[in-house]
Amino acid sequence: MPDESEKRPAELIPSAHFNEVLGRVFTSRLQPLGFESCKGNRWVCSDQASIRKVFALSGLKGLSTAPMWGFSFDFVPHLAAGDEVRWHRTAKSAWFDLSYDPIDYTREPRSWSLSRFDPIDTLEARARVLAIRSIESATSFWARINSIQDIPGVFEEWRDRPFVRFGFVNYGHAWLAYAFVLARLGRKSEASVWLERYLERDVRDEAKSLLRKRLDEVHEERRGNGATGETT
Repeated sequence: MPDESEKRPAELIPSAHFNEVLGRVFTSRLQPLGFESCKGNRWVCSDQASIRKVFALSGLKGLSTAPMWGFSFDFVPHLAAGDEVRWHRTAKSAWFDLSYDPIDYTREPRSWSLSRFDPIDTLEARARVLAIRSIESATSFWARINSIQDIPGVFEEWRDRPFVRFGFVNYGHAWLAYAFVLARLGRKSEASVWLERYLERDVRDEAKSLLRKRLDEVHEERRGNGATGETT
């Protein structure tokens, strides 16, 4: 006869407790690295001009969450609701312009995630293990970019990296961000190609015009910000 405990469904960890434990554990690891805690289990470090490091816990199916990390660039705009062109130039508004999500490259997503169906008494210990592992990986990723000149190569590796779930092609905003990075470096002809690829989607004409104007402005601003590159 099966044990009665085997018949019981997994007990769901309350959302408030789950988020409190994760927020506390990850904050304790990220704060000493210069990160501030922002709304929605997101942490941002603004120690480099125009380049912000971002770490976040993102929701998955099955009431799970997993870490991802990357950069937010002050000189890259984004499309908000209603195709409104907006900047994200503060820690609170930081956006993933260039990101790395480990779930995209593994066939074992459980190794990078935590679930509200996990045993509540092991949650904190498992969160600590995941925090150590993911922040070490993120730190290596962040170390690759120390100036704007370092950014294109990381985008290009993302573009060419084989993936299991999603790749660069699936992250529409990344195409826009890549275009603005190239423009900031003076590589205007390449930047325009990527912007036009991004604008092939269903975007209002007004927003398209404004994004083209913003790209021109970022290209022209490069001299005053020490960026170098092609001058087409």
